[in-house]
Amino acid sequence: MLNQSRSFSIGTVTSMLGLSASTIRRYEREGRLSFVPNRRPNGQREYSEQQVLEIQELSKSLRRKSQSNTIIMNKEYK
Repeated sequence: MLNQSRSFSIGTVTSMLGLSASTIRRYEREGRLSFVPNRRPNGQREYSEQQVLEIQELSKSLRRKSQSNTIIMNKEYK
């Protein structure tokens, strides 16, 4: 488990979760996250462990939904 007081850059989060930075920014822009990430003095986003876990869960949920829609579409066209 990660240390609660540590913050992570968007680059670190992308490496941890296998997502692109643009995907994480899109989640933020579309209001899919329950938080607005803090900014470092240089303007770079930083994420807490809890925020990283939320991004991970959202990504998993969206992936499952996408896979489910694909299965339904495949059944309809058979």
